[in-house]
Parts: sequence; structure tokens; C-alpha cells
Amino acid sequence: MFEDFTDVALYIEIMRSGSPTAAAEKLQRGAASISRRLRAIEKKAGAPLFERKGRRLVATREGELLFEYARRINEELTGAHKQLQHLVAAPAGHLRLTAPVLLGQALFPTLVPEFLEANPECMVFTNLTNRNIDLEEEIYDIAIQIGVPHHESLTAEYLGGVEIGLYTAARGTWSYAADFRHPSELVDLPVMQFTHDDQHAETMRLIGPREVAMEIGVREVLVSTDTQTLIAAVKKELGLATLPTFAGHPGVYTGELKRVLPDWFLSREDVHLVVPTRRIIRPVVRAFLDFAHKRVGSAMLKIDLD
Repeated sequence: MFEDFTDVALYIEIMRSGSPTAAAEKLQRGAASISRRLRAIEKKAGAPLFERKGRRLVATREGELLFEYARRINEELTGAHKQLQHLVAAPAGHLRLTAPVLLGQALFPTLVPEFLEANPECMVFTNLTNRNIDLEEEIYDIAIQIGVPHHESLTAEYLGGVEIGLYTAARGTWSYAADFRHPSELVDLPVMQFTHDDQHAETMRLIGPREVAMEIGVREVLVSTDTQTLIAAVKKELGLATLPTFAGHPGVYTGELKRVLPDWFLSREDVHLVVPTRRIIRPVVRAFLDFAHKRVGSAMLKIDLD
């Protein structure tokens, strides 16, 4: 029926005004041109779309049906146009971010200032918390999350992986552990564990190349969820420490720590950027997602963002 989107707008205006002449004035087109297009639309429809009653045109049943379709088409086009305008606009406005405390402390000090430097029209709010946050209820734009969210209201973009690895001081009593080639060399050494489990452990399970797992006996001297406490204890030469790579690698980068058995790890988790599925992704949100992918990407295992 409609040759192009102009015909859709024309038909809707005739329906609303009840007159080709009034529609022509509103659309700033010639009345004769409007009438010709209306006849062409009726011809393609194969049925009369209007009846003349006095000076007004009144839609027939077929005309009303076609109007419903035209109205929906117009709404979809208007919505698409707004979305496109929204997407191509320069990033600006308020951005709310959240992440678990340790992961956020590793990522945000570099990511957020650099993002603001590149996007001066943006304002960022960050909240570091280990509780589960409802992104829709609490109106957050992006969460950086360890693991995959299993909820249809959330969309996750893979950012990278994080390992729990074994670290030693670069100098001092236990520095020689950095030269170990096999987990068996760790037997009975003092170990400080990054874990929520405060039950005393006499063994430690490591996973190596080709997913080979090995359990070894160790002497556990400290258990903590505070990476800074564990790193301080390592520097005091109290033993080796298990640490998330985002906490341990900065010390490797500065020359204070060394990774022990870098091909082996205690656990590995995926990290995702999570956004609410039903919410329009504003330019500022898309800009931060793209920036995080570009800035972190494969460096997630190390978090050496320098």
C-alpha cells in the first residue's frame, strides 16, 4: 500500500485531519499531490479507504485497519530514530558503577579517572560492595561481577578471567620458591590463604597444565579475605600467600612479589560487565563498556593497567 515512509506520514495526517487540504497544509505539500498519493494508496489497497461526508473524509473499516498498521509503523520508526540519535550522541551524563570491593579497588582507580579524562561531559558514581545488588531496583548502569549472572533481566559481557595464584616475596627467606618447578616442592611450607573459610586446612589443591589437579600438604599460618594483610605478611617473610591475580600482580610489576608456579592456580573465575537487559544502553554506558574492554581485555589476569 505505502510506497515509502512519506506515504505513511501522509496517510496518518489525512486520518487525523479528515481532509487532504488540511493534511497538505500540515505537511507543507500541494493539495493536488496529496490527493494523488491518496488515490494511489487506495488503488494498491484494493478497497476504498475513505467516504466523503460533507467536507470531511471518514475512514471506512478498511481505512481504519490500514490506519492501525500505519500508526504502528510510524511509532516504530520514531522509536528507531530516537534510539539512533541516542547512540550516536557524544557520551555525557551520569554513570553509576558497582563492583565487589577487591575487584573494584583493583580496576576503578585506573579505569574511572582515565574514562573521565577521555569523556569530560560524564559524571561517575562508584560503589564498592560485596552484597548482591539489584541493578534495576537500585538504578545502577553497570556492575563488574565475578561469575555469570543467571537472570533474564541481566546481560553479561565477558571481560576476562581472574585466578587465585601463589605468591612469594621477591627477596628474603622464601624468595627461592619463585624458582619451584612442581607443586611437590611446596610440601610443608608456611602458606597464608585468601579465603572466606576459616577452617584450618592441612592441604592445598592446585590445578596445572591440561587441568591436572594436585593436592599437597601445607602449613597454614594465616587465613584472610584482606589481600593487603596477606601481602604485608608475605613482605614480612611469614610464608607464601594465595592471592587473586588482580591483587598479586601489581606487586610483581613493582618487583616486590613473585608468582610461584605461574602455570598452576587454586581457582579461576570469569569476570563480566553486567547491564540490565530491559534498559536502553545510553551512550555513556556503551562508552564505558567499550573503554573497559579496550583498557582491560586480556590484561584482566594481571591487571597491569600501566
